Amino acid sequence: MGARIRGFDWAATSIGPPERWPTALRVAVNICLHSSLPTAIYWGPELRLIYNDAWAPIPAERHPWALGRPAREVWRDIWDVIAPQFEGVIRTGEGFATLDQLLMMERGGMPCETYWNYSFSPIRGDDGAVLGVFNQGTETTAKVLAERSHRAELAQLSTMLEQAPGAIALLHGPTHVFDFANRAYLELIGRDDIVGRSVAEVLPEVAEQGFVALLDRVFATGEAYRGHSVPVRLARDGGEERLLDFVYQPTRDARGEVSGIFVEATDSTERARAEAALRESEERLKLALESSRMIGVWDWDVPAARIRSDERFARLCGLDPAAAAAGVAVTEVMRLLHPDDLDRVRAEIREVFATGREYSIEYRVRVEGGPRRWIHARGRCAFGSDGTPQRFAGVAIDITERKANEAALVAAKEEREFILHLAERQRIESDAGAIMALGAEALGRRLGADRAGFLRIVDGDQIAFGIGWSDGSIAPLEGRAPLDVLGGDLRRGAIAGATLKFRDSRASARFAGTTIPALGIISGVGVPLLREGRFDGGFYVTQASPRVWTPGEIALIEEVAILSWDAVARADALASLRDLNRALAGEIEERTAERDRIWDVSQDMLGIAGADGIWLSVNPAWERMLGWTPDEIIGRTSEWLEHPDDRDRTRDEVARLGQGAETVAFENRFRSKTDGYRTLSWKAVLADGRLYTTARDVTAERELGEQLRQAQKMEAVGQLTGGIAHDFNNLLTGISGALEMLELRLSQGRADDLARYIGVAQTATARAAALTHRLLAFSRRQPLDPHPINIARLIADMEDLVRRTVGPSILVEIVHPGNLWPILADGNQLENALLNLVINARDAMPSGGQLTIRTACVHFDGKEAADRALEPGDYLAVSVSDTGTGMTAEVLDHVFEPFFTTKAQGAGTGLGLSMIYGFVRQSHGQLSIDSIVGEGTTIWMYLPRHDGPLVDPVPVVEPPAPAAGAGETVLLVDDDPIVRLFVGELLGELGYGAIEASDGAAAVDLLRSDVRIDLLVTDIGLSGGMNGRQVADEARASRPDLPILFITGYADAVAGNDPLEAGMGLVTKPFTMEVLGQRIREMLDRG
Repeated sequence: MGARIRGFDWAATSIGPPERWPTALRVAVNICLHSSLPTAIYWGPELRLIYNDAWAPIPAERHPWALGRPAREVWRDIWDVIAPQFEGVIRTGEGFATLDQLLMMERGGMPCETYWNYSFSPIRGDDGAVLGVFNQGTETTAKVLAERSHRAELAQLSTMLEQAPGAIALLHGPTHVFDFANRAYLELIGRDDIVGRSVAEVLPEVAEQGFVALLDRVFATGEAYRGHSVPVRLARDGGEERLLDFVYQPTRDARGEVSGIFVEATDSTERARAEAALRESEERLKLALESSRMIGVWDWDVPAARIRSDERFARLCGLDPAAAAAGVAVTEVMRLLHPDDLDRVRAEIREVFATGREYSIEYRVRVEGGPRRWIHARGRCAFGSDGTPQRFAGVAIDITERKANEAALVAAKEEREFILHLAERQRIESDAGAIMALGAEALGRRLGADRAGFLRIVDGDQIAFGIGWSDGSIAPLEGRAPLDVLGGDLRRGAIAGATLKFRDSRASARFAGTTIPALGIISGVGVPLLREGRFDGGFYVTQASPRVWTPGEIALIEEVAILSWDAVARADALASLRDLNRALAGEIEERTAERDRIWDVSQDMLGIAGADGIWLSVNPAWERMLGWTPDEIIGRTSEWLEHPDDRDRTRDEVARLGQGAETVAFENRFRSKTDGYRTLSWKAVLADGRLYTTARDVTAERELGEQLRQAQKMEAVGQLTGGIAHDFNNLLTGISGALEMLELRLSQGRADDLARYIGVAQTATARAAALTHRLLAFSRRQPLDPHPINIARLIADMEDLVRRTVGPSILVEIVHPGNLWPILADGNQLENALLNLVINARDAMPSGGQLTIRTACVHFDGKEAADRALEPGDYLAVSVSDTGTGMTAEVLDHVFEPFFTTKAQGAGTGLGLSMIYGFVRQSHGQLSIDSIVGEGTTIWMYLPRHDGPLVDPVPVVEPPAPAAGAGETVLLVDDDPIVRLFVGELLGELGYGAIEASDGAAAVDLLRSDVRIDLLVTDIGLSGGMNGRQVADEARASRPDLPILFITGYADAVAGNDPLEAGMGLVTKPFTMEVLGQRIREMLDRG
């Protein structure tokens, strides 16, 4: 590569000709070309590539074309991975390293899965700026793929039955019907009733996640599938997501055709989390170590026999950095080499001096007070004109970790082969004793131990020493011993499943008072073996002399113990299979009792009904929750318990269940025996002609949600107060002015403009009434009531309120296309949402600006809908845009969180957007925000198109007020003298006799008298101790058949929202003479 680099036309690139290269680049290229490791340099803004011979195989067919090319061109196939890594090194000036990094490289024109260990280090100029990146790395694809294949082979060897700790199931046929599932599998999925049913039927949630399709592929291809730490959402425990290791292994019949699938799964959630934490910790440690050692540079003045080096080389070899920089004797450096490597290094140096070839050798150095290090040194010798060596320079790289990894890899491979061989030998054995003998002897010989063997716990407190092995120097452990020989501390540890390891039992206080040392057990490792969480046996390896057990040895002992114990469990299971049928009847009876206990203690309402909805059985939770006994419920449908407003929906849902659909989170209200209605959330399924149901009381949750909605609405009402007050002042000015002009004209005896002034006052009054009704309707508490909506008409009805809310400094623009689709939503909630967005936009433009309300019809296909978390289909889009301050990315991340607000304290609760988001999602829509700081914000609401018709309201024309009958008398009760005067005058104009009372007490006195009263008209909100409802109660007590008409200025119904009784009516203020006369006539005619 040196020749290629010298012959390259660098002047044609941004790097420029070599004679003008900066010192940093020259040094880096020199190191690169003299390094035996694959090394490359990426230089300049374009990261143009320079590399050595060892690196040339990495780009494969792109070599030598890659030389001098920008990194983006060379690595276009993996640029999305390495570009951020380059950017991080250049931006921060800190090095980067990664292990087994997946890079999908193109090789031979095809993308290939490759893995790499590599590092990026910054190359700095004289001013400290990062000018390039120094890269070294090696390919690890073969190692990674070998390890992956090895894990798959191990998985295939795992054969578990009912007693096996792993979750196992056997499926047959193309629909994957369960033939068998062990207890661990049933506990994993949270179901018992699965044998004879398909996976899709039993576990619909895994079908939705693609696992049934994966089973189909395994069955069709005959190729096994294995998953590692795969996230799976199971219906148990509320749909918690777990990480599973699993294998789908096809099974074949006698003809060699795939007939079923063997499934084995292990919950690896906690292990995966621990491994992730461990990998993160190891990566941080590795990066720290890499940044500290890097590459050391040395320079040997051969005639002077002295070596100078940088600080990194000095620290690698254990030299004083200051002395090394000044130069130390060659003999001082040689003294640090490991004695076993010294002659080899000297011979290599002599060969370099004799031939002039490159120097490359690996050797160990002894660092005083520190660990022994492996170093890979490379260099070149420069000779004088007479051929004698003059200067010998090179680099030294710490390869201690690589050497350790190589040794560990060899040891791990040997250990895996040992485990595989032992597992295969144990697999073909059916006798438990033979299995234990194989494991004890194989491990004892491998570890060079004195003896190894198994023990079992019998009779509750006895250790029975079973099959064991000895090397002949000491007798095997035989017979029985009480569990107390272990001592209290060791016994508790064994019961808890903790592995015991000790170097010298004679010197440990833990063994004081035990017989362990007397048995010739000086050092050893003991692995408790649990079955169903119970200390059932153990495996031991001992030595008659002190010994320090390494972590690798302990791990191997634990693995052999568990492997052998699983094989013993398999053998025991086969031996006990003959007893299984005899025990089956008792086990069924026990499980039935367990299910009955769960039925009795469950806090949820469990029930079984026929397909016709008639209850066959209910658990005690029904009586605890609703107060009704089982005898009052069984044999009937639940229609008598259902809220009248919910009956049609409930019947529809029961019908869906009868057709095979599954009910999930269906809500309705059931009548309690003691305290009104309770809101229930149902899950139900039809099986074998019966409905199996469970219901949870969510009344408190729904009430809390309603309170949040009401708080948000009242916040918006507060925002509207200023604008509403301004509007009312204008309207009152019009009314007052008209009345004053009427008074003036009447005093002048003129009647020419009276009709005009009367019209002005009536118009202002109507506008005030409409504004009051809209505000009250907006603020009152009410549940969602979806109905078809014409969005253009709704916005048009709100336009006047919007313009008053934002004020004159903000220009309001409303943009509608033609033929807008209808939507199905709660009109009050939609108005609430739009008004909140308008208020937010107004607050974002304190100095004025433009507010735009825009609508559009849009269609989202599969991908567009998925990007917005919507179902594909047609949607009506409504947006509110402003030209205000905009929002930062940080604010956008939290904008939908309840109580999050950027407004000053007291200026807002932070509920607005969160409640709008909840309303839109509850309406099966979505909310999105686009915002640029300093330019403004646009918020889009996407609501599903409604396919049904729109029903336009029919204008109501009030008929003339009917006249009174002969002698009909009305008792009028109101604490406001103006209202009393006005209504009294109206009654007189209509021909009614009117008796007036200013408070409740006076009205009651009249009601108890003999005065003729045909109708009671009373305000609800009376002062003076009695309200209108209480006056009505007194009227019913003394005059049971008296009709009662309430008048009120509030939008809600009569106090407490109680329903009106027969013979009662309601009219809201303000009202016209025609409306009041019509209502009075209706009440009297009905009465």
